[in-house]
Order: sequence, then C-alpha cells, then structure tokens
Amino acid sequence: PAQIVLINTITGEERVVHLPGFIWPRKLSVAGKTVVWVEERNDPRWENRSYSVIMSKSLKTGVVRQFTKKTRYLAAAISPDGERIAAVENTIDNRNNLVLLDAASGEIISSTPTPDNYYLQQPCWSSSGDLITLTALDGEKEIITIFYPVTESFLTLLNTENEDLGSSYLKNDTLWYESSASGTENIWRMVNGRREMVTNSRFGTG
Repeated sequence: PAQIVLINTITGEERVVHLPGFIWPRKLSVAGKTVVWVEERNDPRWENRSYSVIMSKSLKTGVVRQFTKKTRYLAAAISPDGERIAAVENTIDNRNNLVLLDAASGEIISSTPTPDNYYLQQPCWSSSGDLITLTALDGEKEIITIFYPVTESFLTLLNTENEDLGSSYLKNDTLWYESSASGTENIWRMVNGRREMVTNSRFGTG
C-alpha cells in the first residue's frame, strides 16, 4: 500500500506519517506543514461508481482532513502560502475545469472551464504563488499551459506533438518541466522560448 513518509536528508532515516487510501497518480503537494493529495472513494451503493476527493494532513498537528465529497478531482496542489488549493476537475458530463478552493473552509473560489475542453493534469503553483502551470491534453498534442487566477484565463507556453510531458514548475522567468523529447523522461527548462535539457538519465527521471 502507498505510504506518505518523511525522509531526513542528513541521516537518510524514513518515518511513515500517513497511510492514505488509493492514490493515482501518486502526486503530493506540500506547503509549509500541510500535505495535499487526491484520493479515490468507492460509492457504497453502486459498485461501478467512484469519486475522487481532496485530502490533506497537517504534519504539525497530525490532523487528516477530507475537503470534498462525491467529487471528481483528478489532481490538486496547495499554494505556497497555504491559502488556496488548485484542483483539476472532470465532471460526470466530461467537462474539464480548473477549480480554486479556499484551503481553510474548503469553499470553491472559482471554477474555470478549459479552452476547447482540453484535459488538464498536474497543477503546480509558481514560486511566487500568483500563477499555476499545468500539463494538458489538447487532441493529439500535449501542452503546458499557465492559468492566471486574477483573470481566470489560460495561456499556452509549450505545444508539442511527439513528446510526453510531465510535471512543470515556473520560477521567475524559467519553466522547469519533464519531457520525453530525448527518448527517456528527463528534466528540461525553457527560458525566453529556448529549450534546454538539464538531466541526461539513461532510464529517465521522475
């Protein structure tokens, strides 16, 4: 079963802090002492129906919290200041939205549909906390897009046709992301439109 662990980078010691339910994809988001993830919940009545809910755990108090019920959130990320959660939603009628929630109350701040209903993945707040980068599937292409919470709008940063794109992260004017352009998954960066491979792993990075 999946475990959430803390690793002491000096001693290498690992400490299990939580045993979550089913997580897929196994992505965690951390801000301060709070960990956020998405967990699957089976419908108690209908065998073939399930939901995905947003969960959090305070590493300071140990409190585990479920933010939503009977929702279809596919991934979530908490902002650097710990005040907002960005979540990717796919509704029962196959509409794709980026939802912002208040991390204290769990209330929805905004829900923005994607252009052309493209499928969002892996939200990540920028280092400044004012933008969100996401990987998205737009027909046959994979893209990295920026979401602006103030204007509730999207802007495509990177558009590819023959690459698998993974997590992305924006710091200052540099976009860091995972790409299979070299044949295996490696870390890349893009500055002023120029792309550069940072790692060169034979078996790929993750």
